[in-house]
Amino acid sequence: MDNKEKLIAKYGDMTKTKKDFKSFCEFIEQKLNAKQLNFDLVLDPMRKFLYYNIKSYAEMYGLHLQENELDIILYILPKDGVTEKYYNEAHTSAAIYGYNDYIYVILIKQLEYYMESNCGVLFIDLAIERGISDEDKENRSVAYIEYLSRIEAKENGYYKNGVQG
Repeated sequence: MDNKEKLIAKYGDMTKTKKDFKSFCEFIEQKLNAKQLNFDLVLDPMRKFLYYNIKSYAEMYGLHLQENELDIILYILPKDGVTEKYYNEAHTSAAIYGYNDYIYVILIKQLEYYMESNCGVLFIDLAIERGISDEDKENRSVAYIEYLSRIEAKENGYYKNGVQG
């Protein structure tokens, strides 16, 4: 049994049905009490880095999007309540004007599985919560295997306390 089949056998029953973009944003806003910010607050070095990552991701899927076409959603998480636990995990500073000590999440409406965060544990939790489509699951697509590997990462604590493996 190869690694792909091992992931499917071990974690295949732990998948969640994929949330559409609007439902996923609502989850972030309501369950995590996240605050949406204007992407213009992202400082230039971080903005260039993000645009490079977004462009690379889009091209990997054969999409050609211009920066001005992107519907970018930026959230910051409060430092208390249900998201306080993420501030106890390893995370980098955010180059966001007025919010450099906050944990953020970035979503792109046109790229269904694209997400960025400055906290690995949050990223894994949200990637799992977002779910996977039935089509990806049935076809055992790369997205499905990637999704299962994120469940494996969470189950094995790969991102806990800054240990990334």
